[in-house]
Amino acid sequence: MDLRQTIFKAQHIKLPPLEQSETDGKEWSPLPWSLYFETQRTVSVSDTNFNVYASGTDNSGPIFVLHHGAGHSGLTFGLTSKHIYNSDPQSYTVVAPDFRGHGATTGNNQNDLSLDRMVDDLVGLFDALFPNNRREVVVVGHSMGGAIAAHAVSSKRIQNVRGLVLIDIVEGSAMDSLPSIPMFINARPQTFESVESAIRWHI
Repeated sequence: MDLRQTIFKAQHIKLPPLEQSETDGKEWSPLPWSLYFETQRTVSVSDTNFNVYASGTDNSGPIFVLHHGAGHSGLTFGLTSKHIYNSDPQSYTVVAPDFRGHGATTGNNQNDLSLDRMVDDLVGLFDALFPNNRREVVVVGHSMGGAIAAHAVSSKRIQNVRGLVLIDIVEGSAMDSLPSIPMFINARPQTFESVESAIRWHI
């Protein structure tokens, strides 16, 4: 019995159903990014061409910047982005980039996932998207992205930050794990038979 099962049984909580097999007829086709975002664009900063998903880019209200975790992409925040944006589509701007070494982002030194480099990426990309920003900003980070978001915000290099949201992160362990993240990323399969097989592997 694994830890999750032990905790659920101890609290008398009904376990969720076990994952079904790959032959259960479940649909594994990828969902289009356009279900969750209005735009997809490439933004070049330093040595990297960042793939950026966004909604509400013409708005003038608060900006939500979402930083994904290691091995993921901006699409990780698809449902979250849609929910935030739809709560005030005339005001909010939501951006969810693929950061260095992830998703559809390309460029040199994609395996350099050091803290300083990633913080520079976040700040540089924000400045490229919102030069001379005077709008309120909320920065959201998941796991590795949370450590990077926390350091970027604490450095005060992103102006007008009104909120910092850290998801699934313990600062000390997240920082300690940064040097091993390239190994984690490189351990992923280099190729898949199809997009559907990649989705099955990830889930």
